[in-house]
Amino acid sequence: MKIAISGASGFIGKALVRKLSKQHTIYRLMRKKTTEKKSIYWNYRDGEIEQEKLEGLDAFIHLAGYSVARIWTQRARKKIEESRVLGTRFLVDQLSSLSLPPKIFLSASAIGYYPANTEVELTEKSGHGTGFLSNICQKWENEGAAIVKKSSSHHSTRLCYFRTGLVLDKAGGALGQMLPFFRWGLGGKFGTGKQYWSWIALADYLNAVEHILADDDISGPVNLVSPHPVTNREFTQLVARSVNRPAFCHLPALLLKLGLGEMSKEMLLSSQFVLPKKLLDTDFKFKFPFLKNFLAET
Repeated sequence: MKIAISGASGFIGKALVRKLSKQHTIYRLMRKKTTEKKSIYWNYRDGEIEQEKLEGLDAFIHLAGYSVARIWTQRARKKIEESRVLGTRFLVDQLSSLSLPPKIFLSASAIGYYPANTEVELTEKSGHGTGFLSNICQKWENEGAAIVKKSSSHHSTRLCYFRTGLVLDKAGGALGQMLPFFRWGLGGKFGTGKQYWSWIALADYLNAVEHILADDDISGPVNLVSPHPVTNREFTQLVARSVNRPAFCHLPALLLKLGLGEMSKEMLLSSQFVLPKKLLDTDFKFKFPFLKNFLAET
């Protein structure tokens, strides 16, 4: 397949390029102009893209977006929203205007779409929540949905949203940043530690993308999470145990809210028990369904 990927320079994007390049021809969307044959320059703010290189794509994977892992100042909120809403709108417009649009459009989203702090198991059929993250995810997905509305009967595009949980890999991402603190004996629970964290190993994320690309019956939202969420307390205890350190430290909810504001409330202290129903229903096999095994084997 000929596949283009936005956000290809990020933690997940780099790994996905390496993975898919083994069997497919991959084009990376870049914010800087380059002479690389397999790069595509784009700048949604200025309305620029090398559109001719988009012709003939089998699939487009849209991962680009300004990181939410920061204090949500007004400026940061604006950049988070614009990068997802305006960036996705621009790409959908460009792809839809091609003589032959891609057969598949896979777009990032997040489990922040769902309600937080409920006792209900959340699947792809669950409704949306409230708050900044949920509102962003709803807008993000709505922009992606336009590619289906603009498809013709002759050139229809299959659309999937990746509602992704916490992606874990010891070499990078959130876990890579946490591990040094745990090795120093500074790991510990956030708030009460009772909140559920829905996570997925990077290896399973990458395998799930391949699975979705290959299965034409999968469409709409897909939860990219392990089938076994853990509480924050369990998470920190297992990570600490994996590096032979205690997890005595405790960051109170009040301290997190004072230091990180609403971001801590929605991302660190909220509880979401999300299940990957569509992946399981389509016989996807997780390499690391349990956090304990993932930490032991990687």
